[in-house]
Amino acid sequence: MLNITKKNLPFWICLIFVIYPLLSLPLIIIEVYNKKRYALVLLACFMGLCAILWPPTGDLYRHTIDYFDYIGKDEFELQLGQLDYTLYYLSYIFANWGINFELIRFFFVFFSYIIVFFILEDMRKTTNFIAKHYRISICIFFFSVPFCSIAFGLRYGFACSLMYLGIYYLLIKNRNVGWIYVILAIITHYSLTVVFFLVLLVKLGVNITSKRIVWYSFLSFILFSSFLLEKIILLLPIPELVRTAILAYASGYWSGEHFEDHSIGYRLASILSYVTVYPLIYYFLQVKVSGKLNSFLILSICLWSICSVSSELFVRTSLFLIFPLILYLLLVSDIKWYVKKVQIISYFLIITFCSQLYSYRKVLEISDMYKISYSNSISLLFHTYDENWLHKNVSYDGDPF
Repeated sequence: MLNITKKNLPFWICLIFVIYPLLSLPLIIIEVYNKKRYALVLLACFMGLCAILWPPTGDLYRHTIDYFDYIGKDEFELQLGQLDYTLYYLSYIFANWGINFELIRFFFVFFSYIIVFFILEDMRKTTNFIAKHYRISICIFFFSVPFCSIAFGLRYGFACSLMYLGIYYLLIKNRNVGWIYVILAIITHYSLTVVFFLVLLVKLGVNITSKRIVWYSFLSFILFSSFLLEKIILLLPIPELVRTAILAYASGYWSGEHFEDHSIGYRLASILSYVTVYPLIYYFLQVKVSGKLNSFLILSICLWSICSVSSELFVRTSLFLIFPLILYLLLVSDIKWYVKKVQIISYFLIITFCSQLYSYRKVLEISDMYKISYSNSISLLFHTYDENWLHKNVSYDGDPF
């Protein structure tokens, strides 16, 4: 009888998830710790349901308005030279097929978690640290997903997840199928074009073994200016529309002025939202292991240093760097002395996750997130924020009332 119960346990947990997802969450976590892959899928589904309930403010408000504007349109149009059309095309399809826009959030978040869980399970086959310390590894992988970034902005966070899979295939597994995910990342958010060139350089044979160049790049924090960054951007071989968009983040309002519109608490939470990148880079510089991923990270950290002159670019590159650095450290980890370091990283990741939630606290106050406490999965999948809700709760510029 006990064996039958254990055999049927996945079915009952899935059934509870459908009826009452919040109640099933503790059971899902237990099964995740027991290394059950179906539980990872359910956990990704749960986070996707939470994303559905995320209120459309800021960037998400503008994407939602685009969705409503697409309703009834016969043709899908893009600006000349626009690369990142994935979200807009999906919005057009969903709008004209009568599918709620919220389901795009569900899929973006769901597949982002599926990607990192896939990498985790694949690495577990060959990485001793993950095999022997699975619980802390799953904790690190889970909190490395930029959930708030995906739920709030959709494009950049999901594009990062796609790029992670591309990097994993190209630089770790040495499989060219990774280029597919790199291209998908670029057409999801144009800013990942820069990462594409870094990956291409490494694949073409650029091999950087010395990390001394990283220390030199740190001088950018002191000597570099937004003027020089603009000059570098102008020299990059990228489409004009992409160059214009990146320049908007490199100078002006989004280079730092937007922080003046928020409280000290918000600014502190924003800093903590990417603080994990600092200990990760510190540990990275302590390890002397060459390889393609090592060369890529050296180039990426140099880029990260240069982007320090613009707060928005710096935050974005910091958030992107976290997962590749985690992959590197787990791949080269030594069981005897790395456990404590990985534990420290897990604490930083939890702080990062909580800080991101705190920075969106006013947004979440007007949301329907409370419905996760009593709703079933089916009703949550059909949940939507209609135009009437938008007009009552969100201003024209995307700020909550």
